[in-house]
Amino acid sequence: MEWCDKVIEVTDNPPYEIIEVSLMSNARIDDIEGKLFYFCKIANDNHSAKILLGVLFEKIKQEQIEIEQAIRCSTRLLVQTGLYFEKEYYNLYGIDDSFDLAKDRILGDLTGVADSYVNEISVYSIFFDEFQRMYLAEMKNEWDS
Repeated sequence: MEWCDKVIEVTDNPPYEIIEVSLMSNARIDDIEGKLFYFCKIANDNHSAKILLGVLFEKIKQEQIEIEQAIRCSTRLLVQTGLYFEKEYYNLYGIDDSFDLAKDRILGDLTGVADSYVNEISVYSIFFDEFQRMYLAEMKNEWDS
């Protein structure tokens, strides 16, 4: 929501959807994510997903998001974009179930699942630079994660 607030501040005519998300402070995270995913729907979901996964990896690297949160977020992203059964994303999507099984002490351990997740999502780190360039172009200042 802070990002939406910044967009509103620097844009003369912000899109209605950005204002709507900015006002959703009391909404459930799923509703906010759904609104953002709907708003971000552009011609190439595959490329957009790669950029968002790159941002998510950066947040993990900087320890700004918990692994469980990141796994849930990436899973919802892949479901919302319909990419969850694509070969490129299949392992990443499956980690959600592995995490639940490890968390319930049924199969595997959380450290192993977390390491697998970080390994899978790290391949998208190259898209973070593109995100930073886009952010700078739109916001007229650098990304301050």
